[in-house]
Amino acid sequence: MKAFKLDGRFDVICSGSLLGINYKKIHSNSVGYKTDYEMFSMDFEEFLWAKGYSDLHIEQILEHMCSGKAFSDTELSVYKKLFLEYCVLGGMPAVIRQYIETNTFSDTLEIQHQIQLDYEEDI
Repeated sequence: MKAFKLDGRFDVICSGSLLGINYKKIHSNSVGYKTDYEMFSMDFEEFLWAKGYSDLHIEQILEHMCSGKAFSDTELSVYKKLFLEYCVLGGMPAVIRQYIETNTFSDTLEIQHQIQLDYEEDI
């Protein structure tokens, strides 16, 4: 990483969950030449952003939930459907992108399976 940082011509993104497992085999770590980020799957709020919901709309949903004020039947129907979509898709950005681009669950299961295989291979 140090060579890429010093060169300056390239942006490099690496992932490595094996670092914690094989740390004794690693001869050096690029201290001072990298930035670590912890990545997570998308939460429901981020899913709503991806679907085009505004911050104001999401804030209103949260206010309803915190105050215990009931949603209208229409609102409840829409939000239940959205939450079910989120639960089925699982929050992985590639899966959600496929769903939003096609407006169908087609091919999302294939992407989910590939992600699962990638995790199993990594472990």
